[in-house]
Amino acid sequence: MSHITLAVDIEAIATKYATAAEAALLDVCDGCQATSVLATAEGSSKRDPGDKYDESIGVDLAVGRALEALGRRLQRRADGKVRAASEARRVREEKAARSDGVTGCANLQDYLAATLAQYGVADYPAQPEPADHLARLRAALEGQGFEVIDVDEMF
Repeated sequence: MSHITLAVDIEAIATKYATAAEAALLDVCDGCQATSVLATAEGSSKRDPGDKYDESIGVDLAVGRALEALGRRLQRRADGKVRAASEARRVREEKAARSDGVTGCANLQDYLAATLAQYGVADYPAQPEPADHLARLRAALEGQGFEVIDVDEMF
C-alpha cells in the first residue's frame, strides 16, 4: 500500500463587495520541500448592496464554492480515468475474443508460422530461410484452394 500526502492550499481575497477564493490540491513530497499542483478551482461571492458587510460570510461562501468546484473537477477526472480503463479492457477482451492465433504474433516469422499452422503445414522448421517461408506459405495456401499471385507478376 502506498502513502500519498495531499494538502489543500486556499487563498481568498475579500473586498467590501466581493470575495474570490482559489483552492489548490497539492501532492506533498514526504521529507522534501517539493510539491506539485494536482488541480485547482475557483469560487466567489458577492454582497448585495442592502446586506450588512461581514467578511467572514463572503470568505466562507467563496471558499466553500471553490472546494465544491475542486471536488467536482476531481470526480470528473477520476470518472474519465475509469471510462478509459474500462474501454481499454473492453478493446483487449474484444481483440482476444477475435484472436485466431495469428493476430497476436510479435514478428513476421511468428506470423508466418501461425499462418502455416492454421493451413495445416505442421513440419515448419524453427529458423527457415525467408524464401522458404514464402514457398511454404504459397504451397499451404494453394493447397487450400487459394490463388496466390506474385507481386512481380501484377505489374
